[in-house]
Amino acid sequence: MLVIISDLHLGDGTCGKPIKPSAFRLFETRLKDLAYNASWRTNGKYRPISEINILWLGDILDLIHSTNWLDTKYGADDYTRPWTDNSAPIFLKKTREITREILKNNRHAVDAIYNITRNNAIMIPPAIGDGQPDPTAKEKHVVKVNIYYMLGNHDWIYHLPGEGFDEVRQEIIEAFGLANDKSPFPHDIEESPALAKLLAQYKVYARHGDIFSPFTYNKEKGRNASTLSDAFSLEVVSRFPFEVEKEFEDNIIFKNLHYLSNVRPLLASPIWAISQITSDELSPSEQKKIRKLWDETVRDFFVLQRKYFPLSPLLQTLLQTLFFLLINFPFSTYTNIALWFYRYFWKDGGYSLVEYALKEPAFLEKKATQLFEVIRN
Repeated sequence: MLVIISDLHLGDGTCGKPIKPSAFRLFETRLKDLAYNASWRTNGKYRPISEINILWLGDILDLIHSTNWLDTKYGADDYTRPWTDNSAPIFLKKTREITREILKNNRHAVDAIYNITRNNAIMIPPAIGDGQPDPTAKEKHVVKVNIYYMLGNHDWIYHLPGEGFDEVRQEIIEAFGLANDKSPFPHDIEESPALAKLLAQYKVYARHGDIFSPFTYNKEKGRNASTLSDAFSLEVVSRFPFEVEKEFEDNIIFKNLHYLSNVRPLLASPIWAISQITSDELSPSEQKKIRKLWDETVRDFFVLQRKYFPLSPLLQTLLQTLFFLLINFPFSTYTNIALWFYRYFWKDGGYSLVEYALKEPAFLEKKATQLFEVIRN
């Protein structure tokens, strides 16, 4: 049996809303139900399956949405971000720190997954002679669970080579009980012959889908490089709530801004942010201060964007319009501009990945009849 999961976005607690522990308890229950149902064969006989293979299809651990990156300032000698030199020791140090915080902040998830992969949590009734389950049996049938981790655009750093990154990956493997080895986690199936062989048995081809937009993937530099999406996610979506909370510590509205990283699509996040800071519960002076922080955050973002992720003059103008003029534009106008921006970046005039899926070699060559492609930005 094959199960595919993506976009859990387990974070370090500094951004976004965490997944509740009850969700992982429910997942274990559903997995048992799936295993039991899959054990009923087409001939009507019950024969327990031997294993479940789970594919994590990217953005499981979210290294990008973390204010822990923001402890160094632009221009400083120790300035470190996802787009700075990833061969520098300080980059590895930051990656290790955030990874450990993610594992710590999601202890309930780590324990639940480890229980599934290493503690034989998935048990179903054994079969009796006539091909029926024996629900009264004291000794249950253990279903082995293998979890394989593929990468997306929020966990791409685990694709970087090197002994230090191998050690970080090993910590993740041991924490969850993954089936990966400590070499760079694959971003494409072709990077892992064992995984490619496994998915071929199910006639499945899978990818995260970030490669289909230059906003989330750089075709020239490949998956070991940061993109404009990282800069926007970190320097706007993560930084803005961080700066507001420093100014107004106790207001619940400002604490809600931390959920900004949960907004999809990503370019819709300014709409949600502005709706929060124009709340009737805020005084005019508070709104003025927050708008000033917003403008400063966006201005600083564009300084970095021009240096690290330059755009054409047209796109540069449109992107700046999306942010600086948002407060004075009707939401409908902003939406129209944002839609144009998306259509440009996705080229096909829409948001579906179906067209890309149908062009995959595995599908055209009939090696795969099922395609799973996911993109959330």
